Amino acid sequence: MPQNNNNSTTLLELALLAKDVYTKNARDRGVNGWKIEADPQDNFDSGLQIQNYQNDERPNHTVIAIAGTN
Repeated sequence: MPQNNNNSTTLLELALLAKDVYTKNARDRGVNGWKIEADPQDNFDSGLQIQNYQNDERPNHTVIAIAGTN
């Protein structure tokens, strides 16, 4: 598979952020150099999680995750 060298977010980083967005206390979020941007975002009872992150290379990266429910 060809490498994309345009400084894009790696699959590992995306996976870490997808897991981090489900940290119960949003103020404890942040992983691998990524910090939450501004205030912690909403966690919805439906399983929808939304959080903006930033790191030294990317000032704004929004993670939107949906967990399956029973």
